[in-house]
Amino acid sequence: MQTDSATQTTVPPSFPADAFGPYRPVREIGRGAHGSVFLADGPGGRVALKVCLRPDDPERAPEWEREKRGWSLYANLPVAPGLVRVLRTGETDGGAAFWVAMELADPEPGGSADDPDSYRPLTLASVAAAEVALPLGRCLAIGERLASALEHLQRHHLLHRDVKPGNVLFVRGAPVLADAGLVVDDREAASLVGTPGYEPPEHHGAPQGDIFSLGRTLWRIGTGRAPEEAGFAPCAEADTSDPDFWRFLAIVGKATSPVPERRYRSAKALRKDLARLRRRHARGVRLLVRAAIAACALALLLPAVWNLPVFRSWQSQTQEFRDHVPLPFPYSLARSFLVSPDAPERPDSRLPSLERAQMWTALCLVSRCPWNPTPEEKRFAMEETGFHWSDKDWEQTLKLWRTPSP
Repeated sequence: MQTDSATQTTVPPSFPADAFGPYRPVREIGRGAHGSVFLADGPGGRVALKVCLRPDDPERAPEWEREKRGWSLYANLPVAPGLVRVLRTGETDGGAAFWVAMELADPEPGGSADDPDSYRPLTLASVAAAEVALPLGRCLAIGERLASALEHLQRHHLLHRDVKPGNVLFVRGAPVLADAGLVVDDREAASLVGTPGYEPPEHHGAPQGDIFSLGRTLWRIGTGRAPEEAGFAPCAEADTSDPDFWRFLAIVGKATSPVPERRYRSAKALRKDLARLRRRHARGVRLLVRAAIAACALALLLPAVWNLPVFRSWQSQTQEFRDHVPLPFPYSLARSFLVSPDAPERPDSRLPSLERAQMWTALCLVSRCPWNPTPEEKRFAMEETGFHWSDKDWEQTLKLWRTPSP
């Protein structure tokens, strides 16, 4: 690398200013096995520019050709959500390097693309490192979007072969799958490539390999555990209190099965399960919010409603009947009476309305008595003098209400 002393930025060596078309490297922001990524100026503003130099070692030439082929396949795809957008590709004169210009990722907190020295691309790996484990709703949204990206690749018979948190960028707040250097036609896929911990046991050779890698990625961001810790208990930061969390782990478990035949057969099937769980989770969150709002409203309104004249009258009647209920009163007897086929579920509708209300109030009071002895066979009846019950050992009548004076 050479450094421009006027701007204090690094630029690729031995290339003229127009070597990368309309793009001008400003500063190196990343480096991989086969090239470097630069923050660059372009016609529409700042972009990410990947430059891959042809290796001097002839033994590494096939890897360089594979990287070039992967980006060529990727660049010819139609634009789709969840995939980083390639703006332009090219090759320098003489074939010393090929380059790819793509949309720039969001900066990490505190950085800015306008300040090259502070800019660092925001990746899912950096977010997971800062938060340890992400909320369940966010995991589901990220998983659904990345599964949609893999579905698009599979529809065009391509495999990514390097799905991992470090290759997921955030562009305008949305996650996108990047680094297409290992993209290959699924008819040519069998090879020992990928990242340890995220590559499938059988190595990449079928769509189930990318599904495994995505499952391991979701395991990392959902549980806070490294891929090597698959099967360990989730970290304390994981959203384990959410009832849908274990359904999420079931989806991850199916995606990361060591037996390829037991995994999802396609990214589309995985996306559908994640989308279904995301909608279920969103409904649960909305219900909780509505319940909290209703509880707050009730807490505010209850004092005012309780002081209305009708409730004042009910409170005085309730106290009157409570004074006439001998306690302790067998709770099981009262409950049996209330559901007894021999007794009406509520006082006779032919009684005067006030007397009927008083009778019902008394029965409600009885049903709330806390004593609950061992149930036995009992008989119940309503009499003018009150509530009569009997069993094999004893019988008794309780007066639970008083007929109002004429």
